[in-house]
Amino acid sequence: MTAVSLAERVPSNVGVSCIRVPAVKLDSARFAAQPALMRALYAPKNAAAATPESLAATYVRAATSAEARDAVYIDENDRAVAAPRAARDSAARDRLWALSEHAAGDVEWAW
Repeated sequence: MTAVSLAERVPSNVGVSCIRVPAVKLDSARFAAQPALMRALYAPKNAAAATPESLAATYVRAATSAEARDAVYIDENDRAVAAPRAARDSAARDRLWALSEHAAGDVEWAW
């Protein structure tokens, strides 16, 4: 919601990206330290999860890419994906923005 609101408010030369973070693989030592039941329950999710390295590469691309994004909300592979329903609700975004401004105080943006 914040990314969509921010993208609406910033100048066109400022890029805003929100990355949908999938499950991230547990490192092998942490996975091995889990009780057997937890390992069995988590194994399918861990097998399909993104590696920390691939997710880090996505963050680097999003932060350093000079090209404009077609979408504010992207997945771990830089593909545009639909924003969650709450992020598409302009009244909910306005409420969140107002609460954030109240919590942070008046912020002057230096565009």
